[in-house]
Amino acid sequence: LVVVKVGGGEELTSALMEVVHKLVVENNMQVYVEPSLKRALPEVTKDLLTWPDEQKVCGPSRDGSGPRENAKCPNTTLCTIQCEPASGKCWRVVRPPRDIIANVDFVVTLGGDGTVLWVSSLLGNGPMPPMVTFAMGSLGFMTPYPSTSIKSCLTQVLKGRITLTVRHRLRCRIVRADPK
Repeated sequence: LVVVKVGGGEELTSALMEVVHKLVVENNMQVYVEPSLKRALPEVTKDLLTWPDEQKVCGPSRDGSGPRENAKCPNTTLCTIQCEPASGKCWRVVRPPRDIIANVDFVVTLGGDGTVLWVSSLLGNGPMPPMVTFAMGSLGFMTPYPSTSIKSCLTQVLKGRITLTVRHRLRCRIVRADPK
C-alpha cells in the first residue's frame, strides 16, 4: 500500500494520521509513503516504509534550457527530472522500485485531482493499482470520497466492499514543428 499526500497544513496531516492509524495500528499493514513525506513528517510516519530517493534540488542549466548536468538521473526508468519554469528550480523524482509497485494492493491519496495525476506518473507506465482518493483539494473530479469519511471508507475497502471506477491513462508527447 502506498499513501501519497500533497501539500501541507493541519487538515492534511490529521487525515494522514487517521489513515496511518486505520491501516497500520488497527490492521497491521505495511504502508509506504513518498520519501519527501517521510522527511517532512517524521513523527507521523515513523512506522511507515519508504524507498531511497537521493533527492537533489538544483538550478537550471546556464542556457536555461533545463536542469544542470548534476541533476541527471542514473536510471531513467525509476527517475525523472522535473522543473518549475517560474522559479527555475529543478529536482529529481525517484519512483518506487518495481518490486514495491508490484506488491501494492491499493493506493490512498489525500489531496485533489493533481494528487491523483501525480500518483499516476509516480508509479510509472505499468499496471496501476486501485486508488482510494480522498478529496482535500479544490476540484475533486477524480476524488469521490470526502476526507471526513476516511475511517469508514477504508473499513469498507479492507472488507472488499467498494465500487471501482475504471479509468484509462494516456501518455502523450508534444512535438513542435519549429523547436524555437
